[in-house]
Parts: sequence; C-alpha cells; structure tokens
Amino acid sequence: MPQPQLPLELLETIFEDACTAVDVKEGQQTCLAFCLFSKTFASVARRKLYREVALDFVDSIFTKSTHLDKASECLFLTVTSSPHLASLVSSLCLEGESYGGLTPVESAFAALLETCTNIRVLTMRTSDPFQGGYGDALRIERLVAGLGARLESLEINCPSSNEPGLDTLLQPLTGLKYLKLNHHWEVCFEGAVPLDAGFQAPSFQLQHFSSPSPTEFNLLDMLLQSSYPTLECLTFRWVQPEQNYDFSPFVALRNLELTDLEDLRDPRAIRLLLQSIESCSGLIKLRLRPTVRYSDFSIAELNEYRPLQHFPSSLRRLHAPKTFLISTKYLLDFLSDLSCLPNLELLDDRQLRDEQQQPFDRPEAEVEAIKLALDVRRCLSMSWFVEVGEE
Repeated sequence: MPQPQLPLELLETIFEDACTAVDVKEGQQTCLAFCLFSKTFASVARRKLYREVALDFVDSIFTKSTHLDKASECLFLTVTSSPHLASLVSSLCLEGESYGGLTPVESAFAALLETCTNIRVLTMRTSDPFQGGYGDALRIERLVAGLGARLESLEINCPSSNEPGLDTLLQPLTGLKYLKLNHHWEVCFEGAVPLDAGFQAPSFQLQHFSSPSPTEFNLLDMLLQSSYPTLECLTFRWVQPEQNYDFSPFVALRNLELTDLEDLRDPRAIRLLLQSIESCSGLIKLRLRPTVRYSDFSIAELNEYRPLQHFPSSLRRLHAPKTFLISTKYLLDFLSDLSCLPNLELLDDRQLRDEQQQPFDRPEAEVEAIKLALDVRRCLSMSWFVEVGEE
C-alpha cells in the first residue's frame, strides 16, 4: 500500500523552517540534502535554494583585477545555464569592494539580469560605481528598468553612464516599495545625476526610501511625490536648508532618520530642524545623527529652544545621541510634564553619558536624579547600546 504524500504546502513550510533556523551556509547545505532525497523534495527545496542569489566578487588592489569568487562563479554558471533554476530567483544581490574596473562583474551581473526574469528584490552594493565597461553599465540600467512593475525593492549605486539618468531608470519601476540610492548617486541637483526640466516624478508608491547622499528638498519632493500617502520610513542626509521642510504631506510617515546633521552651531539651523520635525504629526521613531559631537551652544542657550517640546506627541522612540546637550533642570522639567511626549517609551541615554560611560557636564548626583525621574515619573526605558538592526 503506497504511503500517503505530504501536501506540497506543508513540505514548503518544513523546508522553510529547516533552512532558516540556521546560518546561511548551513541552510544551503540543508537545502542541498533535501534535493538529493527525492524528486518531490528536490522540486520544493530548489525554490528555497535559488530564491535568493548573492554574488561576491574579489579584487586586488595591486593587480586591479576584479572577478567573481569561486563559489559565486559556480552559482552564476549554474543559474545562467539552467532556465528552470533562473526562473526561481526572486532576489539578486551583488556585493564587494572594487579597486579597479568592474567590467567582468558587470558582464556577469547583466547576464543574470537577462536570465532571471522573476526578480523582485535587486541589491547592488559596490565600493565604486560601475565604471569598467560603459556598454555594460548602460545594459545594466536598461535591464533594471526592464524589470518594470515586478521589481519591489531596489538598492543601487550609480552606474558609469550619465545619459539615461535617474528619471529613465526609475520611471518603469511602478511597483517599487523599497528604494535605497547609495552614496555614489549624489542625489542633488548639482551632483552626478543629470536632471533637466523634463524630469518626471516616478509613479511608484514607496514604503521606504533611503539615501545617504546629500539630498535637496526639491528633488526629494519630485522623487517621492506619488509616495506621500504610503511612505512609512524615510532616511536621508540633511542638507542645511534655507527654510524648514514640511513633512506633513507624508501622512503615513512613522520612522524618520536624518543623518550627517551639520551647522547645528547656528541658532537658525537648530530652529529650522525643530520646525521641520514638528511637522511629522504621526511620527513614532526619530533618529538624529550629527556630524559633530555636540552643538557649540551653551546649555542655557539651547534650553531656550525647548527641543523636546517640538517633537510630535506620537513619538515613542527617540535616538538623538550627541545632537542636543540639554540642562539637567530642563530634562527634569520635561520628565515631570506628562503632557509632553506622553507616548515616549525609549530615550537614548547617551544624553547622560559619553562613550566611556562617564557623565559629561553633569555631576553624578544629577545623572542619578534624571535616571530616577525616568524610572518613577515616566517609566521610560533607556538605551545605551545600539539595538540589533539599528545601524
């Protein structure tokens, strides 16, 4: 009597648990073992094995030669020679540091983009923009744009070409939900990305946008115009503005991170920053990363701005290490005022201590008074170490 077969859905669940409960390498070995067990197991395990394909390349600073490492080259040859396996790939990642031309890597990556027709997640992390083969760089741009509405997540450095530009690359990607433009994009009007009067706002509706490059507000508006109702997470490098930025159109924004904050020694810069943050009415998490250790304001001068009162009342998690150094009296007054940030659950305690865990500019008694107020009056959690996944 034949044994009853397990439903494929159940097998997929078993394989998913077995292959993700360990590290990546062990997970791949588990999938390979399932592939050798039976044809039924193999058909299901392959979906997991080839769902995410990551290529690493090696480079020599002395010979300036770049090529895929041995494991990546084997994976590349397997996928490009087997259409049935290429169709299983939904996530494709290229990662490595380059000291020379990327032409061999560009060619391999372009070949994968042509072969894998069901890509949903595309990540290109290289230390330099594509610069080895001009033709291959253009080919990659066309292939990425050709993914169209299928592509949901894109992280990319700037290719060497400057003709198609950001407009041509992003316009076809109407289904994009996650977009990260790495630092080589120079996302500003005076940077490397060519923008002209004909630039059209992409129609995608992002949930997450990130750019470590200096980002002009007018370009930010053009890129994210159609994402006003949907954007939940926004990370970008804060360029010193001439006026405050209005975040209120981003009605779904819950997570805001502003990096490389500069010129906080200028009273006007502080005021514009606080006014901008105040416009985020539904914000839950705020992270501020300055380029300098602290503003050069005295504590008394900064107290006049009452920075914590400018943050939206919905805020639950505040990470502003080394951004504002505020007086003990002001901090205790804030903790006593339960109407100010009533939903706050987490406050970065680097406001209290420096990186050697020593109190700065406060006697130990004041630090203890603040900690007591945090615990008794607000029941707030303090965060000294950076949380996993926060960086």
